[in-house]
Amino acid sequence: MENLSVLDITQHLGVSNGIFYYHFQNKDELLEVLGRTVVLDLVQDIGSVVRNDPAERVARGPLVILQHADRHPEQLAIILRVIEDPEGQHADLGNELQDEIRAGLRKKRFAVEDPTTAMRFCRSLVGAAVRLRLEGSTDRRLALKTATQTLMMLGIGAAEARAIARRELVLLSREQTNIRAI
Repeated sequence: MENLSVLDITQHLGVSNGIFYYHFQNKDELLEVLGRTVVLDLVQDIGSVVRNDPAERVARGPLVILQHADRHPEQLAIILRVIEDPEGQHADLGNELQDEIRAGLRKKRFAVEDPTTAMRFCRSLVGAAVRLRLEGSTDRRLALKTATQTLMMLGIGAAEARAIARRELVLLSREQTNIRAI
């Protein structure tokens, strides 16, 4: 997306440059709007199921993000831009994650010293996984590995982190199957 010009975008969409500039000041504004749309979808999907365990809620984030990236490969660059912008327009994902980390600390579920630093490490890990997809990785277990590693960074043991991530992946797959059936 970064290498595309406004002309490339308008030609691909079959609209004039005038239409583009009527709605957006420049390409960056378009990317911000697209990013906000993606963030709203992701935050809604991540928070769609109530869990009592903050570890389950944290594991759900990377799974949702990477499955969304797999279903919408055309959005990989936008998803990466959102993840790599922790304090900008797309802080929602970081705020949600930081709240979950704090909840996990209160419940003695996580063992990190600083929730903000932990949130940034988690975002970096998910960003690295999205970047792998962008570079062509076809590792089918990437989402599961990323969710597991995220929990391990927060102080959950490897076996328990894998079990939580697998459980959330199964639940997420069932939800998506049910949505497709409707």
